[in-house]
Amino acid sequence: MAVIRKHNLYRLATLAWGLVVFAVIVLTLSGNARPFLTPDALPIDGPFQMVGVAVVLVVAGALVIDRLERRAWTAAGERAGLSPRGGGLRSRPDLVGTVDGREVRARTVKRKTGGDGESGSSTTTFTVVETALAEPTDRGFIVTAGGAPTAGTEDLPVDLADRLTTVGDVAVLGEPGEFAREALTPRAQNAIAAADSLEGVHVGESADVFLEAIEASGGGLAGSMVGLMETKIKERMPSDAGSVATERKGVVLDAEDLAARAEAVAAVADGVEAALAAESDR
Repeated sequence: MAVIRKHNLYRLATLAWGLVVFAVIVLTLSGNARPFLTPDALPIDGPFQMVGVAVVLVVAGALVIDRLERRAWTAAGERAGLSPRGGGLRSRPDLVGTVDGREVRARTVKRKTGGDGESGSSTTTFTVVETALAEPTDRGFIVTAGGAPTAGTEDLPVDLADRLTTVGDVAVLGEPGEFAREALTPRAQNAIAAADSLEGVHVGESADVFLEAIEASGGGLAGSMVGLMETKIKERMPSDAGSVATERKGVVLDAEDLAARAEAVAAVADGVEAALAAESDR
């Protein structure tokens, strides 16, 4: 049975509140809420006022629920050793802290995930946990706990399993050589394995690595579709030459999950920097 995440509970609470508000108003005005409520109990005269009152109540309830979720986000971060920084009336603060002396940041972002912009579109919230490398690198790869990363390929008929390289207990896409074996230390491998529902840790320009792997493994139809999917994949992946990052759909409100993700990106970043230093010394 699928686990309902805390973030989804807040979304369900918002939906339930809206349904309750409209149900109470409709039942009261139709007389079906007697003897608890009567039409005279509501200051509503006509359908337009009914809709207006309902909208005000729904929006007010949604704001309260959103506020509670943002408080849960901050509380989870503090339990994970991350302190709130920034944020506004309608935006969550970033959560910042250190793991073994390395600064780690957790933040939420909204990305377009559906629609074409003309007939409407939908957005989805993602939680990104990241840390900066001392220097940008042209090394790019994705590390998972064993399976192939799938983010951004839902519409592509490809299988990246044969493009993976195994390093200890983890799988790597995009860096098959000695560098990956040096960068993915036992600490990094253990941290990746310990993080709950970790889709992958992205090092450097991972989106380009992902696109190259799709072209190499897919061919034919998949290869011709890569150009159409390029923007989607680059928007979907936390890809930056100067960072190590991981993300998950929704808002991570579990302190242990946030802490595990912070440890994973910090451990991989430490390993990457050590491997880069060793490579430059050779």
